[in-house]
Amino acid sequence: MVEDYFKVRVFDAVRVALPLRYVETVLQVNRQQICPIPGLSTSLLGVINRRGALTWVLDLRQFLSDLPPAQLSRNLTTVVLTVEGSTAEEGEGTLRRSIACIVTELEGVFPSPALKPFSKPVKPRLQEFFAGIATHEKSGVAVLDPVALLDVLHQESIGVTEPKLDLYAPFNPIAPPVNALPKSPQPALN
Repeated sequence: MVEDYFKVRVFDAVRVALPLRYVETVLQVNRQQICPIPGLSTSLLGVINRRGALTWVLDLRQFLSDLPPAQLSRNLTTVVLTVEGSTAEEGEGTLRRSIACIVTELEGVFPSPALKPFSKPVKPRLQEFFAGIATHEKSGVAVLDPVALLDVLHQESIGVTEPKLDLYAPFNPIAPPVNALPKSPQPALN
């Protein structure tokens, strides 16, 4: 089966393919529009307001590499990936999850037959984010798995840092997350 992919350059010579069915749009984001959220990975820069909905902004370069944070330009090119469905956790219900991934360059859409496995070992930390290799112009391009990416970011956001912050819970910038509030003492039962 042939599937279409959107090829993007993340940094230098690093390119990835994004399954086109998950690409919602491409946005130019002014750096000042990003509202930082403390306590998360440095690759998650914060959120932007997109038509009344908050969307997380991910520095894909930093997330996929061991490089320190880059000095980002004022205007950023992002590809918004959207996944509809339930999270990996049971009983979550149906969600519409989106993330705006910062990229350096948009290289276009290409069709590719079935994915091939990696011929060289992939860093263990990155294995879960890639679905395989798509063929484009007689060379291979690693295919990022948006579902796995969003699942891992969701799991990290609710399990790594204290206080816990759920990426997909309704966002209120004034109130702390419910599970971050101190517990009130329980009255003694006599």
